[in-house]
Amino acid sequence: MKELNLIRLILSLHDYHTHLHTKRVQGYSKQLGKLLGLTSLELDVLDLASQFHDVGKIGVEKHLLTTSKIFDNDQIDEMKMHTYYSELIINHIDLDYSKQASIIARHHHERIDGNGYPDKLKADEIPILSRLITVTDMFDAIHSKRNYHTSKKSKFETLEIMERTVNTKLDEDLFNKFKTVIERRT
Repeated sequence: MKELNLIRLILSLHDYHTHLHTKRVQGYSKQLGKLLGLTSLELDVLDLASQFHDVGKIGVEKHLLTTSKIFDNDQIDEMKMHTYYSELIINHIDLDYSKQASIIARHHHERIDGNGYPDKLKADEIPILSRLITVTDMFDAIHSKRNYHTSKKSKFETLEIMERTVNTKLDEDLFNKFKTVIERRT
């Protein structure tokens, strides 16, 4: 679909690292979704939401995406807006399930304990596909080299770090199933 290719191109031109990150998150999410036995429609929604969960970073000042400096409160607030922008962009894609996918993307930074954003949802209030993307997004953010940390962690170091956030940030069941995905890949 030309529309999706155009959005991918715009994201890659704005921030190539975010573009690569979203592709990896999409792959991890698809594997976990299949392991969970999601329906064909749920997999389509997950695919769209995961590949564009960070597309809203197009609306964030580029220097914030490439800095290694700690953000001040205004910069944190601006970065948090990417979930709203992602929702807005995905919702305008001409697919029957775009609205569902936009909501999933909006909530990928919610936390199980209710301390996430943008809506401070907690536990089962957070759509399961959003919770799934939270797991795969966190894995890739820790495992991959990023501007804010240069040392790439091994898969198992990454899983150990993530395990410390189970039941605060991450859904325990989804995290445990994701470990299976990663163990099968090695």
